[in-house]
Amino acid sequence: MTHSEKTLCLCSVETQNRSEKNVMIWNPELNQVCDDERPLPDGEYEAVVTQARECVSRAGNDMIWLKLLVDTAEHGKRVLHAHLLPLQQCLWKVMQFCDATGLRDTFDKGQLSSQDCQGLLVRVRVSNDDPNWDGSVVEEFVKTEEEKVVTAEVTSNFDKF
Repeated sequence: MTHSEKTLCLCSVETQNRSEKNVMIWNPELNQVCDDERPLPDGEYEAVVTQARECVSRAGNDMIWLKLLVDTAEHGKRVLHAHLLPLQQCLWKVMQFCDATGLRDTFDKGQLSSQDCQGLLVRVRVSNDDPNWDGSVVEEFVKTEEEKVVTAEVTSNFDKF
């Protein structure tokens, strides 16, 4: 996929050019899903990567955008987002993700695709301390004792999250 073919990941609401105006389009029934994006209390949670896309950041850098679903008895289902960028100052997070999901060999080869990420189970440390974000932020991908790659069956039920 070339740089120009990648989609710009700016927000989850799609825009379309209509009569030379940008118009936001959304499904009003998704309001319930927005409730699931309420912040989680700070802590560690098991999550599944329900979506992974190669796209371009606002700054024009290649990245992989991750949509993670956390499902806990206490807090219910919540959606988190994370970004993996192949920049020197951001590689620590890519390495954490690969270590936490058993993909260290992939990291060592210097290549990671969105397909590699799809359906993976990963432990995340969540924080609400980021002043630039109103919600929970994946501060860290946490390596567990098991080093094998564990995947979850991602079904169409996850698509709404």
